[in-house]
Amino acid sequence: MKRSRLHPIGLVIIAAFTLCAVAACGDAEQQRRIGGELMDMVGPNGMDLGCNSSDASSGLECTQDCTVECGFQKLGTKICTCVSGYYSQCPCFPPDDYQGAPTAPACSTLTDSAGAPLTPDGTTTYVKGRACSEEWQECIGSDPSSSTTPRGCVCMVRVGTGEVGGGCSQGACEWFCGSTNRWFMPE
Repeated sequence: MKRSRLHPIGLVIIAAFTLCAVAACGDAEQQRRIGGELMDMVGPNGMDLGCNSSDASSGLECTQDCTVECGFQKLGTKICTCVSGYYSQCPCFPPDDYQGAPTAPACSTLTDSAGAPLTPDGTTTYVKGRACSEEWQECIGSDPSSSTTPRGCVCMVRVGTGEVGGGCSQGACEWFCGSTNRWFMPE
């Protein structure tokens, strides 16, 4: 009895058809393998599933540019460019109405109304969430950072409690801390 042999091209076509049948064969550029499983990269809203601040900043695979909120109270705009299928260059731009200075003193120089230091070690941990009275006052923390961008704090009106840029009347301001996103640098 003679055995029939399949041409190697035929094997490739059968293998591709089998994979498509098992994986529901979406657009190859719209999917990626995660833990051995083929997953969609684009959600029902048409945006990449990795279009969020942490994933886009980590160089995740992409199919399109990504724009997300970022910065203090998420008032900034982070634009991550999709280059050759990966996010790169994700700067966080301040809002047009940001009124902070380009440089700021160390958080260790901040004092409360009695003149006592706000932070014993200069980190933002002790400053974050405390009430403040001078809108747009900024400071640079001594916190360790895994990047070249320092951590810092900004005295701002809490979103929803008053008009940003309208002053700190009736205790509407507090210190918001996190990455400075290079909105301001050390003095």
